[in-house]
Amino acid sequence: PGSSEVVKVMENTCPPMTPTARLNLGHLISACVHLARVAGRVIRETHKQGQLGAHNKKNDSDTQDARQMQASEVLTIADLRSQHVIVSNIRAIFPGIRLVGEEDEEDSKNEAEKLGETPKISLEDIPLLENLEAPPGLAESLTLADTCLWIDPLDGTIEFVRGNLQHVCVLIGIAIKDRPVAGVVLEPFVAHENTHGLVTYGVVGIGVFGDRQRPFGAAPDVLTPAMQEKCSHFARIRQGMEHLRQMGAAEPVISQAAGQNLLRVLRGQSSVFVQRPGASRWDTCAGEALLMAVGGKVTNLEGTPYQYLQGAPDYGNAEGLIAARTEDIHAKALHAMSESGGEPCEKRAKTG
Repeated sequence: PGSSEVVKVMENTCPPMTPTARLNLGHLISACVHLARVAGRVIRETHKQGQLGAHNKKNDSDTQDARQMQASEVLTIADLRSQHVIVSNIRAIFPGIRLVGEEDEEDSKNEAEKLGETPKISLEDIPLLENLEAPPGLAESLTLADTCLWIDPLDGTIEFVRGNLQHVCVLIGIAIKDRPVAGVVLEPFVAHENTHGLVTYGVVGIGVFGDRQRPFGAAPDVLTPAMQEKCSHFARIRQGMEHLRQMGAAEPVISQAAGQNLLRVLRGQSSVFVQRPGASRWDTCAGEALLMAVGGKVTNLEGTPYQYLQGAPDYGNAEGLIAARTEDIHAKALHAMSESGGEPCEKRAKTG
């Protein structure tokens, strides 16, 4: 289903909600899809203007070319503008909702205000998606107290700066009781018969939908692992990939950005995505939910699922990632990584 690009500037009048108030799943997913599209438009417009304002968000004195920085260090004004349009409207439509965004909210607000008034979107402006009635168990848990959104307003920032736009995504994951249950992923620069970007969304227990005629696919006949280029230097993963090859797997596919790699597994373009310690919960919540909705499995390199706990000391995926299209593929990848002889994943020093 599509979403209108028309954005009305108006005040939201939603009344306050109590922590035990139940959210409407259809309304929540529809809002996330619509706001991801609006954020995608903001990202495209910022890119078209050519003034990205790329800099090191962890070190103000770093003057090197942003394209040479670590992925976790780079921030652009598109990241901030995208986050503000999502976060400000989600908070207005669903007062009291919990969320975690990658970027600082005050910085996002200040950057967005440079463009003038941020579009204010009410539920009445949002085209409601169909076939999103929550199963009984999910409906019981869908409360303000138990629901938290995990938002990466521009996944693949370093690729955005480098001009590799096909790797860029907007990610909105929905966790209930600290585990992913739904996800929305927008590829703002991937047209595929839609000049406003390509959206994929889904809910565990319901399914996966989107702009593509077939938003998900079966795993390749030959086990095809994928990883980011930086992971090839991580001993445990390098050795694990060698064990997979000995088991008959294909050579690993190199593809950048966590969100895009999780989509590739969902679509059957790769069988499993393996990542070293370094990503964060907002990088994986949406994609993990989408994979779970079609029978996939996502854990750390030790085989333990991540908890998506707001207020945790660290939101990093400190034990790496195995994201597989099926449980059987996950078991093979987990075995290969366990047999690699590498040390248990060390506490990660930085996110990315």
